Amino acid sequence: MTTVSSQVYYDSVHAQRERMLFDGWTLAALSSQLPSPSTLWVAQMSNQTVLLTRDETGVVRAFENSCLHRGTQIYSPQKGRNSWKGIPVEQVQCGYHGWKYNFRGAIQHIPKPTGIQCSETHLKQYAVFEDAGFIWVSLKEPSMSAKELFAPISDAVRHYQLDEMEPIEARDFHFPVNWKISLENALDYYHVSTVHPKTIGAHVDAEPTFTALGWHSLQTLYIAPYGWRAKLDRHCARNRMYSDHELSSLHKYFVFPNLVINVLPYHLTIMQFIPKGPTDCIMRYRFCQRRNPGKIERARVYASWLASRYILYEDVKVYAQIQQGLQESSLSEHSLHDEERGVEHFHDSLNRWLSSNE
Repeated sequence: MTTVSSQVYYDSVHAQRERMLFDGWTLAALSSQLPSPSTLWVAQMSNQTVLLTRDETGVVRAFENSCLHRGTQIYSPQKGRNSWKGIPVEQVQCGYHGWKYNFRGAIQHIPKPTGIQCSETHLKQYAVFEDAGFIWVSLKEPSMSAKELFAPISDAVRHYQLDEMEPIEARDFHFPVNWKISLENALDYYHVSTVHPKTIGAHVDAEPTFTALGWHSLQTLYIAPYGWRAKLDRHCARNRMYSDHELSSLHKYFVFPNLVINVLPYHLTIMQFIPKGPTDCIMRYRFCQRRNPGKIERARVYASWLASRYILYEDVKVYAQIQQGLQESSLSEHSLHDEERGVEHFHDSLNRWLSSNE
């Protein structure tokens, strides 16, 4: 029987050990957020912003978002309806004293250069990896190549052409719970019949299959018990070569350490869980549709988005009970059900990482 300690959900020492997780390879952006050369976007990482650029040749680069002159934040994160979109610019310019950089981070222009000396010539650069529609950044020297780490995920989703996916909603939700509670809820099927009896529970007959993918995992849930869905699925897939299994099932990938993506040929859901304290977290939520949808596809995506948001609402209602109950529990260990295999695998990966970094 697999168990999980209560303390990992509120203990400050454990939270401190986990902080290093988020300096390694984590999702910074979708490829669609930098859709063309000579664009930039500011990624909000766990505890700092990162300046992402796609240079003139199409290569993505990541830099410390701090001017070499006085440390001013070069660009602030965008806000508003289209805040997820990259900004087309001719060059990168600090808004305080006008220092300019090219898309490779090198200084291009210093106003009144005879009045100042600067020993640095390039913005601090971070490791970045783009593949299968995702852009990953590591704030520290990576111990494992991103290509090796994400190969099980990238290889599985590459044919979905996720670089075409664009958010119809992109926002951060704040939850006063430990980040693992929110993440585990997305991986836990055991709660569905109780928390979602009239939504998921009413329309899904079988539990998901589970596959371990190294540090990551996949749960596949058959969601198409109605005959009329097959024709609609094929239409919304735009006649691309997807199997019946891919069209009729939700493919939920857990990507270590803090990402859950729900993949279908016609839409994509992204949930990234970022700790802000031992009992405080952000869920970065993105619900995406494929670029340039037709009327039927657009209507279907928006209906799925509304359903996704309502299901999220059902989950969030129990978060506070979970957090408070764990903190008050007299039990030091809690057992996991067979339908919580995704949660078990997550903790196995987390404990393996923590042990290797002690």
